[in-house]
Amino acid sequence: MTKKNMDFVPIRHPKKFHNISLKRVDKCERAFKRRILSIFTPRTWLVISIISMIVLVLCFVSYRLYFHEKWLDLNYKWGMENLSKGKFDKASKNFETATAGKNETEAIYKLAVSKYNQKDYSGAEEAYKEVIAKDSGNSAAYNGLGNLYRDEKNYQAAEDYYKKAIASANSYVIAYSNWAIMLMDNGKIEEAKKVVLEGVKKSPGNQELQNLKKILEE
Repeated sequence: MTKKNMDFVPIRHPKKFHNISLKRVDKCERAFKRRILSIFTPRTWLVISIISMIVLVLCFVSYRLYFHEKWLDLNYKWGMENLSKGKFDKASKNFETATAGKNETEAIYKLAVSKYNQKDYSGAEEAYKEVIAKDSGNSAAYNGLGNLYRDEKNYQAAEDYYKKAIASANSYVIAYSNWAIMLMDNGKIEEAKKVVLEGVKKSPGNQELQNLKKILEE
């Protein structure tokens, strides 16, 4: 009688087992892909796109309302500091940035002053005229143009702008002083006296005009 071999274990066919494993993996992959495709439908992508656009718009609005205005205000502040320190090149760059802010007209005027002090007369002229276009009663801008044309020896244009500065604000006596000094430099003493006396009538307490009056009376 033959003994049964108790250690006998049936051996599965390796190739058949391998094929079964691959089929299961492939089936799982197909199921996963179907699941992903069922989640990310065209409608889902549309919703994601709309949400993304809303987030971007909110970020942009926040930047414009707070960070951008803050940046412009800082440039105006830095421009004023650089202007007071005589750093006209840096001041010009600051004011060029600040012109888009709430201090637009004042920043353009300060830009003109900075460029004038840099001897950039064409840049200063453009900025002064832009100020006047925005604020036709800005006597300081008229006076600035008067000084600019005086330095360029365009005396008639300078006189015209000094008159405009005075006409736009009768109390703006600086224009009287600048106009009188220009006339004195050109030997027009009698005309200078008339300008100074007119200025003194408007502002008797102005020390500069009083000093010019004394010089002209000597």
